[in-house]
Amino acid sequence: MPSLLHFSGRLSRKPYGLLTAAFVGLILTLSASSGDPVFQLLDAPWMVLGRGLDDLVRLSPGALDGLLSLAVALPLLWLFCALTVRRLRDLGQSPWWTVLVVASGMTVPIMIVLSVWPSAEIRPIDGRVLSHA
Repeated sequence: MPSLLHFSGRLSRKPYGLLTAAFVGLILTLSASSGDPVFQLLDAPWMVLGRGLDDLVRLSPGALDGLLSLAVALPLLWLFCALTVRRLRDLGQSPWWTVLVVASGMTVPIMIVLSVWPSAEIRPIDGRVLSHA
């Protein structure tokens, strides 16, 4: 079984739904602490995440704060991408759709759809997608 940080393997609905709930909870918490409107959860979650992390790691003026924020944000982005790639693979979709999920202004709605979309039935012999369960 691959670890959470690896891009190989598949991921079912339940773990991805837990990721979605945790991501939404984190964004809501950070938006409340940074004073950002809640509606930015839908169209700018990465901006809310960045501002919230900047507020949390504020040590002293200068580049150290930015580097510390980056040190926290990059592993979160890596985990998000790894789990999304694995979920898309479980759906029989191209893992490259992860780029759209990350870069679009529709990150949270797409995550919700991926959380409820049934897994594809993969043929064990050649790995082809047969149908959606």
